[in-house]
Amino acid sequence: MSKRNRGPMAAAELENDPIYQANRKRALARAAERSAMLAQDEGPMLQEIYEAGLEIESVWDLVNTGERYPEAVPVLLKHLEVKHHPWTKKGIVRALICPESQGIATEVLVRQFLLEKDGESELKWLLGSAIAESATPENVSILVELVRDKKHGKGREFLTDGLIHLPSEEAKTLLTELLEDPITQDTARKVLKKLDNSR
Repeated sequence: MSKRNRGPMAAAELENDPIYQANRKRALARAAERSAMLAQDEGPMLQEIYEAGLEIESVWDLVNTGERYPEAVPVLLKHLEVKHHPWTKKGIVRALICPESQGIATEVLVRQFLLEKDGESELKWLLGSAIAESATPENVSILVELVRDKKHGKGREFLTDGLIHLPSEEAKTLLTELLEDPITQDTARKVLKKLDNSR
C-alpha cells in the first residue's frame, strides 16, 4: 500500500494551526532576545577591536574567517578575563586558537584554564587547545605540568599538541607515557607521528 505525500498539505495545515503559530512566535521572540543580549554583551569588545583597526559584527566572525587578525588578539586576551556570557567566552577562546596567539597568550589562557574547575566542560577543553596553540619552547614546561594532572580531565586532550615544542627525546618519552591515558592517547599518537616525520 502506497503512502500519500502529505508534505505540502502538512505545511499548509501548520500555517493555519494557532498552537503551532503561537509556539513559533514565542521561539522567534526568544531567539531575537538572545541575539540582542549577546550583541550587548559583545559590544564593548567589538568597539575595542574596531578601534584597533578591525570591523566585525561578532567574535564568531574571527572564528570563521581564514584571514589573520593580530590586532584583535590583545583585545581578546583582555576580554577573556572580563565577565562575559558563556557563549561569548567560548567564542573568545576559539578565536584565540590562532597562530597570532603564539608567544603572547599562554599566561592568560593558563590562568583561565586553572579557574575553570570542571575538567569535563567544553570551555576547559577549548582552553587546553588554545594553550597548545599559543605555546612556545620557552613556556612549554607549564603544558607538561597541566597535561600530567588528571584533575583537568578532558581539558588535557589537546594540551598534548603543544608538547611538540619540547626537545625531541623528552617529547617522545612523555608522549609515549600519554599513550596509556584514554584522554590523551589520540593526540599523543598524532604528535609522535609528526616528530617521526620531522626527522
